[in-house]
Amino acid sequence: MKQLRFLWLLPAICLLAMPVTVQGGTAAGTLSLGNEGPVRVGDQVSVELTLDSSQDVEGCQIAFGWDGSLAEATGFTPSPLVAAGDFFIANFLPTADFYAIGIAIDDDNTAPIVIPAGTNSLGNAGFTALNAGTANLAFADFAHSTNALSPALENILVIGGLSVNQSEGLTTVDGSIEIVDCLPRLFVDPTAMTNSDTDATGCAPVLLEACQEAAGVQVALSHDPAELQLDSIERGSAASDAAFAEFFGTEINVGGDGGTVGIILDAESPFDMTVRAFSAGLHEVALFCYTALNPPDGTVGAPDKSTPLTFVNGTLGSPSKDNIYVDVDGMSKPLPTEDGSFLIKAVGEVIIPPEDCNNGVDDDLDGLTDSDDSDCQQGYACGVEDDGGNIVDAMGIVGGDVEISFFMKSPGADDPATNGSEVHIQGFSMAMTHSCSLEAQNDLDISDTILDAVGAEFVSTQRDSDPDDGDGCEIVIGVLLDAIPPFEGQTLPPLEDFQTVGSITFGIADDPAVCDTNLAIEFTDGVNGTESIPVKNLISVNNTSKVPQFINCQVVVKGLPEFFRGDCNNSGESMGMSVNIADAAGVVSFLFPTFLVVFEPPCLDACDCNDDGRIDLADTFCILAYLFQGGAYPVAPGPLNADGSPTSGPGVDPTLDVLSCATGDICQ
Repeated sequence: MKQLRFLWLLPAICLLAMPVTVQGGTAAGTLSLGNEGPVRVGDQVSVELTLDSSQDVEGCQIAFGWDGSLAEATGFTPSPLVAAGDFFIANFLPTADFYAIGIAIDDDNTAPIVIPAGTNSLGNAGFTALNAGTANLAFADFAHSTNALSPALENILVIGGLSVNQSEGLTTVDGSIEIVDCLPRLFVDPTAMTNSDTDATGCAPVLLEACQEAAGVQVALSHDPAELQLDSIERGSAASDAAFAEFFGTEINVGGDGGTVGIILDAESPFDMTVRAFSAGLHEVALFCYTALNPPDGTVGAPDKSTPLTFVNGTLGSPSKDNIYVDVDGMSKPLPTEDGSFLIKAVGEVIIPPEDCNNGVDDDLDGLTDSDDSDCQQGYACGVEDDGGNIVDAMGIVGGDVEISFFMKSPGADDPATNGSEVHIQGFSMAMTHSCSLEAQNDLDISDTILDAVGAEFVSTQRDSDPDDGDGCEIVIGVLLDAIPPFEGQTLPPLEDFQTVGSITFGIADDPAVCDTNLAIEFTDGVNGTESIPVKNLISVNNTSKVPQFINCQVVVKGLPEFFRGDCNNSGESMGMSVNIADAAGVVSFLFPTFLVVFEPPCLDACDCNDDGRIDLADTFCILAYLFQGGAYPVAPGPLNADGSPTSGPGVDPTLDVLSCATGDICQ
C-alpha cells in the first residue's frame, strides 16, 4: 500500500484523510462489471459496476475499456449512493473505447461519509451495440488517458486516506456484452388498440422474430381482467393459410386473465417441416382480440388509456403453457419475450359546442379561447380611449356626466363566410344593460366616427333608464349603412382593429351611495329596450350574422374633489396655516418653470385663489394679499371662515369649472 496516486479525479480532501492500515493478506475490495446479453445490434444496454469491499471505502478511481467496433459508450449513471456523495465524474467520448470514473464520497464531513463495507452498486455503464460479437469490458491499469496532458489511469480504492491498487488488495472482475444480429423473441405490436372511438373492441398482433427456421410457436399472453375481456385468438397473417399452418389451437383461460395459442406448421403426414417452416425474420403469428370493459367516456373528453399485456410461463392453459418455439428438428426452445400494452380508446365522440366568445373557456376544444379563436374575431367594446389608444374604463364624479364610447371590429382576412369575396359590413345591432345609477342623456352620437364618414343611413337608439319597469336599464342600438333608396349597397370596409362607432353621455346619480363604486355597462343579448322585441348583439357581414366577443366597461365613480383654496402645493395644514408663501411661489413656478424649478400642482383648482376658473399671476397676488396685506380671504373652500376662524377641513368647490384636482374626495 502507498500514498494516494494519480487521483486526477478526486478532490484534495482524500489527500488529507488520516491513514489506516488494510489488514495484510486480506483483499481490500473487488470491482466487478456485469455480463449482459445477448442483445441485438442497435439495442441499448446497461452494465452494472459493483464494489464488494471488506472495509469502508472513501473513493474510487476506475478505468476499463472494450473493443470500440462492437459497442459505443452512451454515458454512466451513478447509483443513488454515489450520486449522493460529494464528487462524481465519468469521462468518455462516444467514439472512445473506455470509461474513466472518479468517485469521492465525502469532502465536507456530511453524510454519506463512505461507501460502507459490503456489496454496493456504483452505477451503470450505458452502451449502444454496434456489431455482432462479444464486447469484453476489461479493467486496465495505465492503459487509458483522458487527454494528452493527463496521466494514464490506475484502478484504485481509497481506504483510510490511502490508495489501494491491484498489488495491494484490489481485485477486478471483467464483464462482457454479447451482441447478436438477431435475437428470437415474442412481442406485442406497439400499435395494438381498440378499433375506433365508437367500438370498444380490437386485436393485439403478437409477432415472432425468428433468427432461424422455426417449425412452430407457442404463446401464453395475460391481461388485466378488470380492463379487458379476451373474446378470441385468431390466426395472424403468417399463420392465416391453414394449408401452411396445419395446426392452430387456442385456449382462453377460465379465470378470464389470458389465453394461449399453439401453432405447428407441419402437423400432418408427411411432416415435411424442413419445407414448411417460419423463415428467419418477423412474422405475425396470432391476433389476441379483446373487448374493453371500462373504456373512457369520450363524450366528456376523457383521454385514452393503456393496459398491459404480459407474456407468462406456467400459469395459463391446462396443462399450463410456456412461451416457446419449435426448431425444424422438433425440439422446443425457450423464447425471450417483450411485454406490451393495449391502447383503449375513449368511446363516444365528443360533442363540440360552438365557441362562446365571452366566457374565457375553450368551448370548441381547438386550443384557442375567446378573442384568440378565429370564430371570435368580431368584437364590441365600450369605455374611453387613453393617451395610448387603449380602451379603458371611464372615470366620473358623483352627480357629474361621463361620455362613454362604443367600439366595433370585424376583420376581413381568412373569413370563410365571404367565400373569398370582398368583405362588406352592412350593419350591426348592440344590446346593453347598465347600472340604473347611470342615465343615458342622448342617442348614439356618430359625429367624427367611421359611421359618419361613410354616411350611415339608419342609426336608431332606444334608451330605457327606468329602474322600475321590470327589466332594468337598457340601451338598444341599430345601425344599417344602406337603408334609403336607391339602395346602392353602402357598407363598411373590414375593421381589423377596434373603431369608434359612436358615444353616449351618461349622467351619474347625485347620490353619496355611488361613491367609490363601479357602475357597469354590459353587452347583453335579449335586451328589448323600450320595445318588446328582444335584440341580440350581431354584425351583418355579407348577409351573414357574426357573433362578436364582448369587452364590457364600467364607470369608476369618485366624489367631488376637496381642497383648501390657495393651498397650491397641497400642504394640507390645518388651523388656517394651509396657505402660505410657498403657495405663491408654487403658482409662479407653475406659470414660469425654469430648468431648476418645475412645479406641477396636484390640484389646479386649489391654485385658483380668486376662483375665476383659470391660473395666472392674479392668483399669486391673491395669495400674497391674503398673507401680508390684509386681502380678502380665498373664497370657499378657503382656509378660514368668514369670521376669520380656521375651517374644519378641506371642502368642495361650490362653483364647478374645468380645472382638475387629484386630491381627496367626499367618498373618502
